[in-house]
Amino acid sequence: ISPGGGIFIESPNAGNLQIGGVSFFSGVIKGVQNVTSGDISIAVNGTLTTGATTTPSCAVGPGGTVCTASGNITLRADDMSINDVINAGAGTVTLTPFSTTRNVVIETPTSTTSGVLSLNTSELQQVTAGTLEIGRSTDTGTLTVATALGSSNVNASTLKLAHQNIAINNSITFNTQNENLTLAAGSGSVTLGADLNVGSGVINASSSTVNFSGTRTITSTNSGTGFSAGTLNVDSTDNVSLNATSSAGVLNLSAGTLQG
Repeated sequence: ISPGGGIFIESPNAGNLQIGGVSFFSGVIKGVQNVTSGDISIAVNGTLTTGATTTPSCAVGPGGTVCTASGNITLRADDMSINDVINAGAGTVTLTPFSTTRNVVIETPTSTTSGVLSLNTSELQQVTAGTLEIGRSTDTGTLTVATALGSSNVNASTLKLAHQNIAINNSITFNTQNENLTLAAGSGSVTLGADLNVGSGVINASSSTVNFSGTRTITSTNSGTGFSAGTLNVDSTDNVSLNATSSAGVLNLSAGTLQG
């Protein structure tokens, strides 16, 4: 499918959908593309698979099975298997569950958690965008970072994690390409159970309550505000080092240690 304007596909009935690598008469349907401009939105009440195929061109970068030359891409499914390129150029790619109560887990390719939207690091590497957004802050549930993330895992200048609650259980280290990190917890909070280092990028949690777990280091060498939070909670079991110019709307320090 390659028109100008937007492309919107929604499958509300329970079932799975594969895009790319699908046989059709004597040929193969390679993907969903917008070769001029416009958004793409695909919603599946089941598993969405982008089939491994010869990546078709799309007038931007390397092309992709799901690709827009100018616009944003939103993929909604309760699970995903991303086997080929998703490309929004400088636009935003959003990966989020179909159900509004489903948890999201970012993990290794060898660890697949059932009953959640599981996204592994190899799948994230297939996405090219200005901003890669995972989750939806209006949903209920938790987005968990269960494996280390680095610049090699993200082909976007900004990674945005959004859900009711966000649990960072493994380190995020973007000091190679200096990507920005946005943490947008909805009615819940962000819990930092691992270190963050974005190089000269920015960590933006200005709309969120941020809690710490144990001894943590937050690093940004950005000359502006490298780390921001709506509310920052440091309790008696926390030892937090802020190696960044920081701001918080509310700071709650309860016998813990905050250095910066």
